[in-house]
Amino acid sequence: MTTRFAGKTAIVTGAASGIGEATARLFLQEGAVVVVADLNSPDALKKEFDDKVVFVRCDVGVEQDVKNVVKETITRFGKVDILVNNAMMTGTGTLADVDTARWNRVMGTNIGAVFFFCSAVIPHMQKSGGGSIVNIGSIVGSVGQRGQVPYGTAKGAIINFTRCVALDHAREKIRVNVVCPGVTMSPAFADFAEHSPRAWSKYLASIPMGRGGAPREVAEAIAFLASDAASFVTGVELRVDGGQLANTHLPDWSDEPE
Repeated sequence: MTTRFAGKTAIVTGAASGIGEATARLFLQEGAVVVVADLNSPDALKKEFDDKVVFVRCDVGVEQDVKNVVKETITRFGKVDILVNNAMMTGTGTLADVDTARWNRVMGTNIGAVFFFCSAVIPHMQKSGGGSIVNIGSIVGSVGQRGQVPYGTAKGAIINFTRCVALDHAREKIRVNVVCPGVTMSPAFADFAEHSPRAWSKYLASIPMGRGGAPREVAEAIAFLASDAASFVTGVELRVDGGQLANTHLPDWSDEPE
């Protein structure tokens, strides 16, 4: 294990479970202190890393909550080196299914939260001479999926928001990238696989590697982009999907009889 994040302060949203927890754990193992912004306490991380983890309860879709997280981080540590915007809210439905309240909540928790946190953190990164922001999108933000109007729209917005902000702050040594996971075995997908085996088999059939990813595998991609090893990387959309979006899903011409 390296110490590539020694002396770094990171904010990770939605780090009580899943990809966020795996990312926070990796940062902590490699020397960072981590501020967890979540509605739920990261008990497993607190038990394992004690005072290197600071929990600030936060509804990421509420701007004042976000400002409180950043204020607490600066008060305690004086800087923010890394921001990982991981917190999310699923939002299935077609136009006919989604009412205005649901639409606004999904937008606020996904793209709204990314906007709030970047707006609050970047001024501090400017003062300290730079930093790294990693937003978490989804492969559903790059291609369409039936029944995913609000979620797919929000994740697509995160991807292009990342590009725009990366360009605006490239000369300030503030790097902004987006990781787009495919099927990842977070608690929600693990439950889906267990209780909907027929649907799950269709998901697996669409993944060239034939399996879902582990949260740690996504965390490793996030950590790379957050680290100095990616010092010349900004505005990038990095997919971690087992090859899922590399596939056109057209029939294989080689299967045709000669």
